Amino acid sequence: MAEKIVVCCRMLGRGARDYLPRARVLTQRAEALGASLVSWSALTFAFAFEPDATEEVIDFATHLAHDAGETAGAQKWACGIGQGDLEPFAPTGARSELAWGEPLVVAVTLSRIARGGEVLLHASVKAALHGLLNTLDGFGDYESAIQVTFSEDFDMASASGNVALFEVKNGSIQSTPVPVVMQKATMLRQSALALSASLAWP
Repeated sequence: MAEKIVVCCRMLGRGARDYLPRARVLTQRAEALGASLVSWSALTFAFAFEPDATEEVIDFATHLAHDAGETAGAQKWACGIGQGDLEPFAPTGARSELAWGEPLVVAVTLSRIARGGEVLLHASVKAALHGLLNTLDGFGDYESAIQVTFSEDFDMASASGNVALFEVKNGSIQSTPVPVVMQKATMLRQSALALSASLAWP
């Protein structure tokens, strides 16, 4: 048994024709970051990183959130991340890198909940990745009063200077607008399911 951070990638069914070539590319990227392939199925595969490889996990996960392949209409990966102990399938030999355990079950489950382009984190990795996650959107540890997320890209220049927010105090709208910062960001979302301690795990 060894502790690992597990990243599971799921291909949406309608994009399955590109699954194998894109899986090969991601495998090369993950292995270059020190991960090993621990699980494989028809539409999902999973990599195991060392528990202290948080920067490598963030690098890989951020890439996954944007990767849509090179084929027109290709789908983005749906991903889940968990952390915990994995047990090797075999002690030695060609299958020794294959493994199973709670973090794999969690990561696969979250990848099935995730939509294309989403990376869902289980609570088991939140503490370890908290500091790095705060740097992804460019705001560091700063917590904004409100955030708006768009599901599709748009021309940022067309919105800059055209968005105004006004604070409401005691039922009255203040005359001075609240400062607005528009910045393209990457979001790694904490799943509501991930906050549950059970996940049907004994």
